[in-house]
Amino acid sequence: MTGRYPWIGRAFGDNAITVWSWLLTLPFAVTVMAGYEFLHVGRPPFRAFLIALSVHVLLGGVLLAARWTVLRPGRGRHRALTALLLFAAIGVVRPLLAVAIAAQTGLMATPGDVLSRATINVVSAVVLLPLIAVVVDILREHGEVQRRLIAARAAVEERRVDADRRVDVLRAEFTTTIAQRIDATMDTVGDGLGTADAALLLRRISDDVVRPMSHELFRDAETADADGSDAGDGPAGDATSAGIVRPVRLTERLRKVASGLQPDPPIVIALVYLVFVFPHLLTTYGAAVAVILTPVIGGIYLAGNAATYSIGSRIGNAAWRITAIVTCYTAVALLAALESSAALSAFGHSAQFYWAEVASYPFVAIVIAVIRSVSVQLHSDEDALAGSLRERVRVASRAQRRLADARLRMSHVLHSAVQAELIAASLGLRSGAGPERDASAVVTETVAGIKTDLLARIREEPAPARAGIEAILTLWGSALRIEVGVEDDVWELLDDDPARAASVVDALSEGLTNAVRHGRGTAVDLRIIHDAERDLVVVEVRSEGPLGESPSSDPGIGLDALRRSASAVSLRSDDEHVVLTVTVG
Repeated sequence: MTGRYPWIGRAFGDNAITVWSWLLTLPFAVTVMAGYEFLHVGRPPFRAFLIALSVHVLLGGVLLAARWTVLRPGRGRHRALTALLLFAAIGVVRPLLAVAIAAQTGLMATPGDVLSRATINVVSAVVLLPLIAVVVDILREHGEVQRRLIAARAAVEERRVDADRRVDVLRAEFTTTIAQRIDATMDTVGDGLGTADAALLLRRISDDVVRPMSHELFRDAETADADGSDAGDGPAGDATSAGIVRPVRLTERLRKVASGLQPDPPIVIALVYLVFVFPHLLTTYGAAVAVILTPVIGGIYLAGNAATYSIGSRIGNAAWRITAIVTCYTAVALLAALESSAALSAFGHSAQFYWAEVASYPFVAIVIAVIRSVSVQLHSDEDALAGSLRERVRVASRAQRRLADARLRMSHVLHSAVQAELIAASLGLRSGAGPERDASAVVTETVAGIKTDLLARIREEPAPARAGIEAILTLWGSALRIEVGVEDDVWELLDDDPARAASVVDALSEGLTNAVRHGRGTAVDLRIIHDAERDLVVVEVRSEGPLGESPSSDPGIGLDALRRSASAVSLRSDDEHVVLTVTVG
């Protein structure tokens, strides 16, 4: 039932009876529902007020007892029926209890028309109390959703900050570790290195320090990307459940409700309030008067509500809009009360000015408006909460991806740039002409340059295609004799596709590294062509020398990375040449 009609769950759920049920009905209990006309208390008149207040206090005790027994939170069996019967019983008992208290205190009181008074009180109780319960329930749910929304947004922001911090920490640890490992390798040799020893030391740093760490970072990135180990819930992920965000302040919640308050649809409030009027007219004045007056009063409500809706909907300022809505609803109730008094006089009944109508109609209208306002905000905040939770997942995924990308970037810098500098410097020392000399300064300068530029390199984005290719060729050209052939239309293709350009740059770097590792490290023939038929870019790096051990046994991270981004990769031996061919789609 509550699934198909959620308002039933709100009206008769855990908030069916709260302190607000008593407080918000108190003004009506000591005024329009008190039945002062039946309490002949004489002077001073405040004794009648005390009787009405005593009745409401006693009935409040009944409500409190019911909340912790038949309507205790969590009790679901026949809850709605139990609540309705309880509210109806309170409506029946109220006028009788007032008479009984007056009699016990020695005051005169008359029961009056018990059926009419009981009917009015029953209708008031079974309408007002569920309405109040709906307001309380939806406000509390809205407050919880707002708290969770604030917590989720705080978690998203905290995770963003945490992701930046973790990347910075990773970079700092990386630069410190690589520097320590290089220093440890350099400490194994003494000063006054000859060119051969210096070249060998640089090659050792490349092969024993830089290359293994590059592989380690690459595999760490692969592992983290696969199992999501970096995307786990840290402090940010637990923000909602840990309760670190305080509940939204009542003043802030009321301000939001007031800012969204709009006039009710004309027919809704008219139908709701006619439920109050018709039983009173029927039990007090008979069926004929009820049948005639109800449509007339309903017409006044509809016309007045339509005017209220038209006026209120056009006012942007919340304070002025609420003032206008309350004023208009009060005016509608006043007009309906005057019409009722005049009509009853015309039917020969004693004319009564219905202050109850003037007081209760705006109250019911505002209660319904509050329910609608909070419902709209609740749905909006629920959508925002769902969006924040989705964003939290996306931020966690991006944080994981950033850490993996940072590791890949570090691995790439070590593999493509640092290794290239070390090998180029080593080859330069070996190919240098002249007698043996102290080459310690060359080693120190090369290593110092690597340490100094390392953090900046891993922070910067990869260079554009042409600049990246020219930088690699310039670096390796100092140590190798490179014959370069690039078809003219290749540059335009690479400029239009950064991902393809990055793959070509990686292919060149890997090919030149292999020319030293697998070949003789002398002449290199490099070709970049465009396969127009298949719209592919083919990179071929050919160097002299035997391939050595099969690359399939330990292809290295360079080839692994290329196979991830390229359409095809092959490293083969061809007539005493090592040939790397990379096809990029």
